[in-house]
Amino acid sequence: MLSRWLTAVVLCLMAATAQADANADHWQYTVRPGDTLWNLCERFAQDPVFCWRQLAANSAVDDPYRMSPGKVILIPLAWLKEQPMPARAERVNGQVWLLVGNNDPEPVENGAEIAFGDTIETGEAGSVVVRFADNSEVAVKPDTVLKVNHYRRFVDVGNEPTELQLERGAIRNTVTPRDTDARVFRVYTPGVMTAVRGTEYHVRVTDDAVTLSEVVKGEVEVAAARSATPVPAGYGTLARDGQAPAQPVKLLPAPEVTLKAGGRSLRAEWPPVEGAEAYSVELFDADGVLRQSEQISEPQWRAKPQAGEYQLLVRAIDARGLRGQERLLDATVSKGAWPWDALLFIGGAGLLLAL
Repeated sequence: MLSRWLTAVVLCLMAATAQADANADHWQYTVRPGDTLWNLCERFAQDPVFCWRQLAANSAVDDPYRMSPGKVILIPLAWLKEQPMPARAERVNGQVWLLVGNNDPEPVENGAEIAFGDTIETGEAGSVVVRFADNSEVAVKPDTVLKVNHYRRFVDVGNEPTELQLERGAIRNTVTPRDTDARVFRVYTPGVMTAVRGTEYHVRVTDDAVTLSEVVKGEVEVAAARSATPVPAGYGTLARDGQAPAQPVKLLPAPEVTLKAGGRSLRAEWPPVEGAEAYSVELFDADGVLRQSEQISEPQWRAKPQAGEYQLLVRAIDARGLRGQERLLDATVSKGAWPWDALLFIGGAGLLLAL
């Protein structure tokens, strides 16, 4: 009796492994209204005639001219005109780790591939940008945990969704516009989902599991507790598990920042923004790498970055915690002819050393 049970378990495991291997070598296409096998093969396959005949024989389709929306068709990757592209890590800075399954976290380097189901975690000063095949990208901010459930692997093929799970922290999404009849880029947070076709927006999860969404361009749909709320550009909303999203509110205006750079320092100041409780300041280098990120209470900021080209992003934060519209400025920091703030006098002889 035991031997029969063990045999059955082994066969099930072998079947599951074979199915997983088969799915890894195939593209899973979800049928949409109006699709036929011929249309699919004509759009996506190198040899439409061969593709149509084989799929008709192997896909268990009762009527290849009338397929039920939602049915999944497996098309071998080798048949496709375009091959899948993995998501990759770019602009890595500070402590960034990748968690694959139950394995120990590994440090992330530029160019690293991100697979379905991988989790990205950043340290208090870490950041990374994840880029997808269609050039959509997600900027993962410091102290964030983001699971990549699924993503679009093709530029021109099909309707694969990108689905991310933000467990902690903040991300900024720049989504390439896609199909007009489907929201194909989704971010899940505790009890909340944001969905878009193509836009730029921020999503953040607070320590008490409140989801804040702020829209820079386009429109975002925020759904929670079986209620969906459209949020247009320049507006933001809050949502939490078990409650409908709050009515969108207009974001605070971008601060009127005056920026001064030189002498190995960078200084910014601006008139207080009415309604602001604090300000968010982010400093990016010439390659778009996030070098500094902080929240301050006063309308002024100063730093001493290394010489180079930078961009400074400043936003006001309202009483709800929503970050306002963006003010982005270019700056150049030079060493200066005599960097007096970096000089050291040694001994009575007056030996002068430049650090």
